[in-house]
Amino acid sequence: MVKKKDSNRSEIREHVKDGKGAVQFCHIFEQDELLGKARTFAVMKMKPGTSIGDHPHVGEAEAYYVLKGEVEVSDDGEKITLGEGDAMLTGEGHSHAIENKSAADAEVLAIIML
Repeated sequence: MVKKKDSNRSEIREHVKDGKGAVQFCHIFEQDELLGKARTFAVMKMKPGTSIGDHPHVGEAEAYYVLKGEVEVSDDGEKITLGEGDAMLTGEGHSHAIENKSAADAEVLAIIML
């Protein structure tokens, strides 16, 4: 399957998991296209000061891959700065959060695997 970027569905979510501001999700593939193996495959576009609040993943895992900019993640409470090309994986009841504390926009690929 080939999808051109112009066909991706985009949505803006406010205060995701009690986070700050609005995060834009550009869905590259929809859940029904992911063969029951994942429920999210999207690029999160985060303006400075926006975040997704701390939340656990039980029975699934989420991977972040930083495409542009810099973000601070919380991995079970440990704060770590990630830049372009850096990644993290959370699952099996562990929790995480993500925040753009920089002065520039950030883009992060998010994949939630089942």
